[in-house]
Amino acid sequence: MPKIWIDITTPKQVMYFNRLIKIFREKGHKVLITSRIYYELTQMLKSYKIDARILGKHGGKTLKGKLLASLDRAKKLLDLVSEETPDLLISLTSDVAARVAFGLKIPQITCSDTPWAFAVNKLSIPYANKLYAPKATSYEDWRPFGVLEEDIIYYDAVDAAAWIKYLKPNQNVLKELNLDKEKPIVVLRPEETYAAYVLEFGIKEPIIFPTIRAILANFTDIQIVALPRYKEHSEIFKKHFQDKIVVPERTIDVPSLLAFASLEMGYGGTITQEAAILGVPAISCYPEPLWCDTYLKEKGLLYKANTPEDAAKISVKILKNREKYLKHHKELAKKVLQEMEDPIEKLANVALEFLKNKI
Repeated sequence: MPKIWIDITTPKQVMYFNRLIKIFREKGHKVLITSRIYYELTQMLKSYKIDARILGKHGGKTLKGKLLASLDRAKKLLDLVSEETPDLLISLTSDVAARVAFGLKIPQITCSDTPWAFAVNKLSIPYANKLYAPKATSYEDWRPFGVLEEDIIYYDAVDAAAWIKYLKPNQNVLKELNLDKEKPIVVLRPEETYAAYVLEFGIKEPIIFPTIRAILANFTDIQIVALPRYKEHSEIFKKHFQDKIVVPERTIDVPSLLAFASLEMGYGGTITQEAAILGVPAISCYPEPLWCDTYLKEKGLLYKANTPEDAAKISVKILKNREKYLKHHKELAKKVLQEMEDPIEKLANVALEFLKNKI
């Protein structure tokens, strides 16, 4: 049986690829899983019981650090993959794995829902035999990265549908964070500070700060959970707000937490997608147009904020009428989620067909 290599480089990919790994193994395929040291990622791999080979680390927020880390990781992946000889690489635009696979003549399928992530796309998509992307994007989004139109396979969903479709919310997350189910919960997620596509925006303070201040000034019974991406986030959240907000000390079951929330605000990333299709009013504060924001906004599941201050105003407005907003969003999201494809089921079929025909 063919051996499939999956490289997991971010926390989101743990949830995204978890079922794919199980599907391949159930069909008798060998699966080589590689990953790296990265905040939240290692903990999530353990939580999902994914037996990944940890090679290399994230390079931090400097360009030199990123380059050094990628060069080091490439050598480590080269040694391992040369021995394992997989038949196919599947990754979510892992630039290092893509380069190693290309050098060893291993065909690859790369997945991406972030056409705005220019640097990593430039370093991964040109090597791909197939690009797996959301139907709501267009060829014009991907053309700059050298992929042919006929080599793009589309799925009709947002990535978060891959696991939200199967979610059974666990109330234990509320106990872990000492949250009261009877009181409103607001989940906030800061920007991806170390990502290359975020560095250029020159953000001075976490984008969630104005919303935290506005909620604290207008409500006394709302529980705020700020989800840090890095240790530095935890430290600055606690420094500015102390015990007025909840800052998880370790990785938690975020989808379950969102299922009990009244509002989510973030940078337009995965957690915002999760909240939207769970029927939680979601606000994206990404400073530029995103296909996923437009897609979810058109379906009535997301609110777009132009600035962090705008996000704060929208948050207060929703929370003052939270029961009305929640009822509306829950009903709408249920219908929208049912209509979405399962991205992982389709990806598994694409990969197996690829291996069968070597197209």
